[in-house]
Amino acid sequence: MLLKLKKNQKTIPSEVFEQKDLQILELSGEALEILDTRIIELPLLKILSISSPSLKIIPKDVFLLTKLETLKLKNCAIENLPDVSPLSPLKNLHLTSNKLTDLPEWFGKLAALEFLDVGGNQLKRLPESFEKLSRLKRLNLDHNLFETLPSCLERMKQINHLSLDENPFSEDEKDRIQAVLGIWF
Repeated sequence: MLLKLKKNQKTIPSEVFEQKDLQILELSGEALEILDTRIIELPLLKILSISSPSLKIIPKDVFLLTKLETLKLKNCAIENLPDVSPLSPLKNLHLTSNKLTDLPEWFGKLAALEFLDVGGNQLKRLPESFEKLSRLKRLNLDHNLFETLPSCLERMKQINHLSLDENPFSEDEKDRIQAVLGIWF
């Protein structure tokens, strides 16, 4: 279901939560500020995609959806992710163009994660648990604030696509990254 919200609509219409068999939900709207905790009432949801520059908070319930495989929160204003022990079998996570400064330590519990895009945030480091993401194949860290390559990435040999463009690496660090990972800037 693709739902384009009205210009000043700040919440998701209640009718959405009545569709218990909903598997795909795409929301777009400039004024959406709150993702209703009733999202947990959509137990079959596999794909959730939201784009709203007003959205700042994601309820922990999103990470408790047991069928959720793809979560896209693009072009929002999210500064922090909730403190939760995730249950969802997320394979694809897009947190592009938000205001994240850190990823939570529970990130390493996303055991099924294969694709992660956190480009366009304000990240300077990755959590220590990050290298537990043994299925991660594609990682986008473009347009963040990394000054050095997170050491865990040197050990995560299963990653076959790593993008680090537009981070404030020194020329020496760029040379080191090129030597270690074979990535060109």
